[in-house]
Amino acid sequence: MLGFRAPQRLPFIVATALLAAVASVAVVGGFFEPFNVTYDHRALIIGGKRRMLISAGVHYPRATPEMWPGIILKCKEGGADVIQTYVFWNGHEPVRGQYYFEGRYDLVKFVKLVGSSGLYFHLRIGPYACAEWNFGGFPVWLRDITGIEFRTNNGLFKIDTCNGFYCDAFKPNAYKKPKIWTEDWNGWYASWGGRLPHRPVEDNAFAVARFFQRGGSYNNYYMFFGGTNFARTAGGPFQITSYDYDAPIDDYGLLISSFAHVYSNVPVKMNERLPKNLSVCSAFLANIDEHKSVAVKFFGNDYTLLPWSVIILPDCKNLAFNTAQVRFRAYFTIFKVQINVSGEDITYWKEKGSHPALTIHSIRDVARIFLNGQLVGGTYGNWVKLEQTLQLVQGCNELALLSETIGLKNYGAFIEKDGAGFRGPIKLTGFKDGEIELSSFPWTYQVGLKGEFVKIFAPEETEKVDWTILQPDKMKTPFTWYKTYFDIPEGKFTIALDLGSMGKGHAWVNGHGLGRYWSLVAPKYGCPGTCNYRGAYNENKCLTNCGKPTQTLYHIPRAWLQASNNLLVIFEETGGDPLEIKLKKHATVTICSQVSETHYPPLSSWHNPERFTGNISFDKSQPEMHLHCDDGYAISSITFASFGTPHGSCQHFSKGKCHAQNSSFVISEVCLGRNSCYVTVSVQTFSPDPCRGTVKTLAVQAECSPPSDYSLRSSF
Repeated sequence: MLGFRAPQRLPFIVATALLAAVASVAVVGGFFEPFNVTYDHRALIIGGKRRMLISAGVHYPRATPEMWPGIILKCKEGGADVIQTYVFWNGHEPVRGQYYFEGRYDLVKFVKLVGSSGLYFHLRIGPYACAEWNFGGFPVWLRDITGIEFRTNNGLFKIDTCNGFYCDAFKPNAYKKPKIWTEDWNGWYASWGGRLPHRPVEDNAFAVARFFQRGGSYNNYYMFFGGTNFARTAGGPFQITSYDYDAPIDDYGLLISSFAHVYSNVPVKMNERLPKNLSVCSAFLANIDEHKSVAVKFFGNDYTLLPWSVIILPDCKNLAFNTAQVRFRAYFTIFKVQINVSGEDITYWKEKGSHPALTIHSIRDVARIFLNGQLVGGTYGNWVKLEQTLQLVQGCNELALLSETIGLKNYGAFIEKDGAGFRGPIKLTGFKDGEIELSSFPWTYQVGLKGEFVKIFAPEETEKVDWTILQPDKMKTPFTWYKTYFDIPEGKFTIALDLGSMGKGHAWVNGHGLGRYWSLVAPKYGCPGTCNYRGAYNENKCLTNCGKPTQTLYHIPRAWLQASNNLLVIFEETGGDPLEIKLKKHATVTICSQVSETHYPPLSSWHNPERFTGNISFDKSQPEMHLHCDDGYAISSITFASFGTPHGSCQHFSKGKCHAQNSSFVISEVCLGRNSCYVTVSVQTFSPDPCRGTVKTLAVQAECSPPSDYSLRSSF
């Protein structure tokens, strides 16, 4: 799980899909040597050899360049052969004819880092990306070109591929093409006000094993690292700033429990390359029943296949992998119009006991209504109707409508014809003489925020603005700019900004856009207490975070920070409490693992070349438990340990009737003070046997801490 320490309150001052290319590279004398890449019906052929490939989806603009090396290394350690990314056209050509390949958009640097790590690179060049990215990666100016059409079909050059939760049944549109899974959705994105999707790792492991069992040769985990939708890059409608995607590496660059599942898929490639003239048997055994286990006799050996599972036998005898045992761990536009109200109208409303109302046929994404300078209402949604009663006064009334786009639509057909804002008619109802059609009135409008135009959030510009000290009676006002400065201590831990006390708006640190924030609360219901991985998965199956804001923590990349005087600027739209904004250290502080003594042996057992000759025995190989903290952290305490028949899951473990009394002592001796440790799961390790004749399981929960704990201190 994720833990957070040492919150800091901040004082404020205020102012009124297509496989486009697989680039294979190797480092030779400091240069990248290209390989010939072709394909047949069975696989991609790189350098004349068929390859089974595990790919890691990483979108370079969703991290800082300083994060890229660590992310790429974690992908490689997780068993990836390939790094895959889209090209985001609107980031590279935001204005027609003006190109940008710097900072987070330095694609060339990213490619070179991947090549230097010894991995292949899969470039999905587009021009369309989707990826829950603003306008699907298209530059907005593109839709203004006369006769333009987006996402047209050209069957002459494309290789048919599969995107989805399951692709084992997928077949390319021609026999000569390989079976490629370009987007294995190992998670799902979150939307403002929605619950958080979670895909059980056992189900994704099952899907991947089935894909390779049925002839697949290329699998890309979408995403391996999701990252952050910095600034205004989030797609629409309503994608949140975090693009965590339940990925093995979270948006801070830290590993989560599903990372072990990805690494465990290495067995699907064990027999990718075999010695010539050697006959080797290798098998995948699958049980696609959701409810019943099945006993199978295969080459004279007995195997039990749990429901919704696949086991891999690289030598048709010894178990190397069981999928059921993967248990490691906005844009703004303001429209204004003036409305004259007579004394006769006021008298009419008093006599009727009613008020006039504004009606807008439909809006997307967010609308705010201001009457005579005061915020009086609004709504949000995907082309929803808006009705708002108005307290008009006698004389001239100024009605202002603010429209905000929460990401341009990034998927579907004809997105160049889609948009956001208001769709008429716009009417005033409830008048004595009937309704008033406002759509034809002479509206004035202004696009964007003046504060953004003058870059009020940039360190070199912020002092050019008159700011005042924030007073308690001035808090929680809508459409207000706030700023403060903060310091950070030395250390490698990642930093999150807790904006749970705020309403909705944008945040910048040292001139860099963190993205949108919105403390919109998810529905209270719809999150199951437990999640059964068996059966077909969809994005609504295993939801979490009910009754809580969809996102409150926002990643601040270390590369954007300095030791002191970091500038934080907030634009708040609805009213919030900036004095409750906090900085938090982000780290995995609680780690858990649960391994049975019947679990398959460690994968290292298969690295011995003697396995082909039959001279080694797997009968004596015993399973291992691996505990691992984030980089820079060490195991500081063992909060639960039981070898026997423990119950429950992480943070809810309890001892069963069978329990080895020395469990905690054994784990502490091996693991305390270390970044990672391995424990053999066997009776010999925890001797004496606490319950003979019973299959035993080791369950452990531990805490990780930095070498010395830091507290964030403000300089104010």
